[in-house]
Amino acid sequence: MDGKNRAASSYLSPGNPPADKEQNDPLAGVLNKSSFIKNMEQLKEREVVPTAVICVNINDWLFVHNNFGEEESDRLIVTVADILKKHADEQAIIGRIGGDAFHILLPMTEEEEAREYCRKV
Repeated sequence: MDGKNRAASSYLSPGNPPADKEQNDPLAGVLNKSSFIKNMEQLKEREVVPTAVICVNINDWLFVHNNFGEEESDRLIVTVADILKKHADEQAIIGRIGGDAFHILLPMTEEEEAREYCRKV
């Protein structure tokens, strides 16, 4: 089987099921920071290359939070997470790293494929 067609879970350690509630950010529905880092370390250990790394930060998120409240800033987080998930393939590993920061790992992804994902997002 071609590596490009393998799900990200196939690159990770056996016995690590897809993210459960403890591994997910409850608001965004993506991996939390510690689970994302664990997945990233497993990709590194298995020498899965190339792996594209994309960092996403929501500009002016704090402005939204301070001026429109927590409910609206949470809605913005969920909207961004949904967009990131919508355009990702099954091998993508998406994590919320901080309040307004997300990181995406795209195993077995060449530069142009990563750029295309960024254009879609």
